[in-house]
Amino acid sequence: MITDRRRLEAVLRSDFRAFVRKSFATLSPGQTFTPAWHIEAIAHRLESVRTGGVASAARDDPGGRFGAGDALGYVGEELVAWGEPESTLAAAIKGVSEGMEVITCIAGDGAPLDREAVEPLVPDGVELDHHVGGQPAWWWLLCAQ
Repeated sequence: MITDRRRLEAVLRSDFRAFVRKSFATLSPGQTFTPAWHIEAIAHRLESVRTGGVASAARDDPGGRFGAGDALGYVGEELVAWGEPESTLAAAIKGVSEGMEVITCIAGDGAPLDREAVEPLVPDGVELDHHVGGQPAWWWLLCAQ
């Protein structure tokens, strides 16, 4: 069951304007919030960014789609692919980079593919910005703009 609190948390994670308004109301109760040009400018830039990533499944899916240790690929918060690391990363990269110019890929600790294996997965016309971040929970974090 999705509660009102969970809905609010989801909105605050995905809508910068709502996050700023809620933060202001929390920090300055009773005060009137007046949006300024810089809030709109930041919100506009954030709306043009798409994120995703690939992590290792911690356990078997009860529905049988994947098992513990399989790669799980996300675009935003949506699970879009699972299975082998290469095909799962390719699907996540495709979803995150569609219509974008640059994709940043941050490889985590134990990522099963190196930069040379990631490069061919990036669509033509999209520049790859690859880094080693060493994060423990995600094999790859993706961000495109």
